[in-house]
Amino acid sequence: MFSLKRLQANTWWKKLAMVLPAFFTAAAFADSDTSEPVDISWYLFDYPPSYITEGPYEGQGYQDQILADIERSAPSIRIHRIATSMARVISNMEHEKGACAGALAKTPERMTYMVFSDPILVSMPLRLVIRKDMMATFSPFLDDKGQVMLSALLNTEAGLKGGVVKGRAYGQQLDVAMDKEARLGNVVRAGQGHLVLRMLARGRIGYTFGYPDEIGFYARMLESEGVEAKFAMLPVAGHSTNSHSHIGCTKDAAGKAFITAVNRVIAEPKTHARWQSYYLNWVDPSARAAVTATIDQDIQ
Repeated sequence: MFSLKRLQANTWWKKLAMVLPAFFTAAAFADSDTSEPVDISWYLFDYPPSYITEGPYEGQGYQDQILADIERSAPSIRIHRIATSMARVISNMEHEKGACAGALAKTPERMTYMVFSDPILVSMPLRLVIRKDMMATFSPFLDDKGQVMLSALLNTEAGLKGGVVKGRAYGQQLDVAMDKEARLGNVVRAGQGHLVLRMLARGRIGYTFGYPDEIGFYARMLESEGVEAKFAMLPVAGHSTNSHSHIGCTKDAAGKAFITAVNRVIAEPKTHARWQSYYLNWVDPSARAAVTATIDQDIQ
C-alpha cells in the first residue's frame, strides 16, 4: 500500500527533475500478470491537459502519459481506449463491465459499484486567474493568508468583469455567485476554456477561475498563437484543499485485476515522483515552484 509519508519534501522535488527509465515499473507487474489476457475498456475525454485528444499536444496529457506507463508495464492487460464525454464517464462505469477511467475522485457513492486504486497524484484546487499586471488591483480583496475573499471581490465597485465557461461546474459556492453576477451583467460566459483565457489576456475581462495545470496549458497555446498570456493565480478562500485522484474500475474480476496491478506500480518509490512530474510539467513555469511547495506540504 502506498504511503504518502514516504516522500520527503527535501528529496521529492529533486526526483521530479530526473528522467526516470520507462522500464522501472516492469518488475512491479511481473508477478501480477495473468496467464490469460485481461481486456479493459478505458474511458477518456478531451480535458486538457489531463487528456489531450487533438491538436499539437495530442496524447501528451498527464493522464495520457500515466496510462501509457501502465500499458507498457502490463502486457497481459489489453487496454481499449474509448472516447466519451466527461459527463458520461461515471454513467458508463456504473453500467458496464471490465471498464476503467483515470482522474476520478473516490466517493462513498462510487465505491458501491467501483473499485479504486491508491492515489495516483495530487492536484491543486481552483484558483482565481488574473493578468500579472493587475495584481495591485486585486490586493485589496486578499485576506491575511493571501487568499481571495470572494464576497469582497464581488461587492467591489471597481468595475471588474469575470469570465466563466458556459455549462462548467466550478463548485456550488462559485456557481451560485457567478450565476448572480451574470444576471447583473458582471460575468461573461464563453463556450470553451481557451476563449475565456483569450478574453482575459486581451483585457476584455478582469478575472476567471481555473486549475494551475489547465491555465499553464492554455497559456502555452495562446503564446504559440502570438497572444501574450502572462497570468497570475491566487487561492480562493474556502477552495484551498488539494485533491487526490485515483483510477477507478468496475467492481468485477477484470476491474479488480487491473487495480491490483496498478497498486503494485504505485507502491514503487519512483512512481509518484514520475507521475506527479507529468502534472507539474503543465503548470505555468512562473507558478510551478509555489504549486510544488503546496503539494510537498500535502504529501508529508
